[in-house]
Amino acid sequence: MSEQNKKEGAVGSLERGLLIIRTLLDAPGPLSLAELAHELGLGPSTVHRLLGTLTELGHVVREPGGKRYLAAPQVLAPLSFQHPITQVRLACRPAIEELRERTGETSAFVLFIGHERLVQDFVIGQRLLAPNYQTWLRSPTHGSASGKLLLSTIPEKNWADLIGQEPYQAHTPSTITTHDEMAAEIQAIRTQHYCVSKNEAYDGVSAFGYPVAVLGKTVGCITLTVDSASLNAAREEVLIQEMLRCVKSIQTASGSLKLLHDWLF
Repeated sequence: MSEQNKKEGAVGSLERGLLIIRTLLDAPGPLSLAELAHELGLGPSTVHRLLGTLTELGHVVREPGGKRYLAAPQVLAPLSFQHPITQVRLACRPAIEELRERTGETSAFVLFIGHERLVQDFVIGQRLLAPNYQTWLRSPTHGSASGKLLLSTIPEKNWADLIGQEPYQAHTPSTITTHDEMAAEIQAIRTQHYCVSKNEAYDGVSAFGYPVAVLGKTVGCITLTVDSASLNAAREEVLIQEMLRCVKSIQTASGSLKLLHDWLF
């Protein structure tokens, strides 16, 4: 086998191995070899070989006394208790819970990892408006509160890396689609230090965001997801003030936030 073929074979095996891990993570329970082969459209012998390698490496474990497989603990919870993200999540959880209790809305703490958004923690509110929350937040960057707050930390010349060229995709009739509108929106966010996104990513759903900064660097934001029909000017002001209260509470966890700052920057 040529060196090129070996490399291509390694890449193919890596991709299929990662697909196995992803499938196990998304599954409602352990899966058998036959179930994995069917789900992935691969031959049982190929899946068996890959499972053997993943098991040896500690990424997959076999069900005790059975023939089914599931993701290993290091895949399910890869971060150590000493990792800055873990430390911040533990320290800030009470503030997120209090925000939900005081507002009744779904609250979340989103970290900015490079140009991506990581939902570090969230608490579902009484209206259950959280069907799109995953660890890696993929809501439209130009139509969400967290996304626009992330854009506000990035030079304008680099926005296209996140949202492409105008006209930007319209997810609803309210989505901003032009660069000039977005520039004005980001300038307003930088001036008022919070963001409100009404029906821009999903019809009937509004999002509020407030940045969390450490040593002059924005490390993420607090968000609230709200039923748009419940809003009026007075309600909006209450939500904004409650987010500010939450951010101030989070910033008292100075030790863990400093660790996070040093890790990110």
